Amino acid sequence: MQSRDVESLTHQVESNRPPLSDSWAGAGSSWELWRVAAPLVVSSSFFTIQMTIDRLMLSHQSSAAIAAAMTGAVWYWTPMALLQYTAMYTATFVAQYYGAGRYDRVGPAVWQGIYFSILAGLGFLLLIPAIGPFVQWIGHAPDVQELEKQYLECLSFATLPFLLIATINSFFSGRGETWRVMLTDGAGAVMAVVLCYAWINGKWGFPALGIRGAGWAVVAGNWVAVAVGFTMMLQRRFREQFHVLRGWRPDFGLLRRMMRYLSLIHISEP
Repeated sequence: MQSRDVESLTHQVESNRPPLSDSWAGAGSSWELWRVAAPLVVSSSFFTIQMTIDRLMLSHQSSAAIAAAMTGAVWYWTPMALLQYTAMYTATFVAQYYGAGRYDRVGPAVWQGIYFSILAGLGFLLLIPAIGPFVQWIGHAPDVQELEKQYLECLSFATLPFLLIATINSFFSGRGETWRVMLTDGAGAVMAVVLCYAWINGKWGFPALGIRGAGWAVVAGNWVAVAVGFTMMLQRRFREQFHVLRGWRPDFGLLRRMMRYLSLIHISEP
């Protein structure tokens, strides 16, 4: 290619390239991506930090306690992850209705996710009788087995608020208000850490519950996050614009569509 052709091609590329200032501002810009993504990055780190502090506190109890907490958390998240991502799929419907200007359908979509979360969270409790035999089948040391059983029993009660948080956060993340997700998750993590300190070690008049204290702190922290997120979601402007209160009625057609699309995604994944 001749040099003048190269110069002509370079000129065309440069002339069609948007100004650098435009790429960092406005809709679809790098700044918008950063504004939406940064709170989610921070939010996702809250649970990791919370569980790390939890493990550090349990390490002062015994080596068996820290071993039970680590393995127990892995077993808990194996079935829990599928349920949580199902609840989080609500954000897809929120984003679609929001982008299409069908604001009156946003609230009903969130409520179908809430109903799924309630059914799945309560159904998870049916697994509690199987925890003892499962832990025994794994075959760890007897002292570790007992602590694993205690921890898993407590975490089972955290499933319902975990799923509710995922659904409520979908209302915010689906519309790009991710800073509210960060606030919700942050409030729950802070409360869980504070209660871990009190309930594991027996501080401020509370009895020392050891690994059970760690498990119940996760449950309590999750319910605090639910309360914060639900309170924000029920603000007047959201009630009026997105029908987050009027849309509470079950919509089995919408729920079926949500579950069908989600199942297709899981089936199509390698």
